[in-house]
Amino acid sequence: MNKVTTGIKGLDKLLSGGYPERSIIAVSGGVGTGKSVLGMQFITSSDVDNPGLLISFDLNKKNIANNMSSFNWNLSDLEKEGKMVAIEFPPEEINQILEREGAIKGLINSMNIKRVVIDPIVPFSMLYPGEVERRKMFFKLLSAIREWNTTTLIIDQDGKYLPFAIPKSQSGVESVTDGFIHLSYKLEGKKRQRGLEIIKMRNCPDDTLVHDLKIDSKGITITDVK
Repeated sequence: MNKVTTGIKGLDKLLSGGYPERSIIAVSGGVGTGKSVLGMQFITSSDVDNPGLLISFDLNKKNIANNMSSFNWNLSDLEKEGKMVAIEFPPEEINQILEREGAIKGLINSMNIKRVVIDPIVPFSMLYPGEVERRKMFFKLLSAIREWNTTTLIIDQDGKYLPFAIPKSQSGVESVTDGFIHLSYKLEGKKRQRGLEIIKMRNCPDDTLVHDLKIDSKGITITDVK
């Protein structure tokens, strides 16, 4: 199977080359764990020529650029250079993504976009409070995404789960995706330690470790993988 680079040092090695091409992967974690950074590194990776697409259900472009200003990438410049595209869905328009799917697919095809990040999925999932209805809409959304022929990350918040249990996202979208990566920021003594765990990933080696990571001006690096 072909792989697509994650843009993150160490993570490509854990995944034997990167994310499986054309897969849909859920990423969840608590506040400050680096979810959006992981997504941004993916779509702004310098290792690929085609642009990445960010679909935001939460922040506008200015807010996103401000949040990422401490890193070594300038989102405005990347857009001007045609290296990434950002689409905003205001709260009152989130329910229209499936209606606009054809236009998004047209944009993806015209620009040869191969990498997509949806960040975050929470506002979309909140439109469907019932678990059965929400799962049904996730199937519709993922079915549309698969027609894009892109490798797609869906960013979510952590849900409630017991200590030592398998992590869960708030929306439960990982139950219908091809992969699930969990980010943590646990207190160990007087210091917090960032971690990354590959809960599931189709067509990749099984990995049961929580890997150490750091976040600096270059983004995320997996520090225990050489």
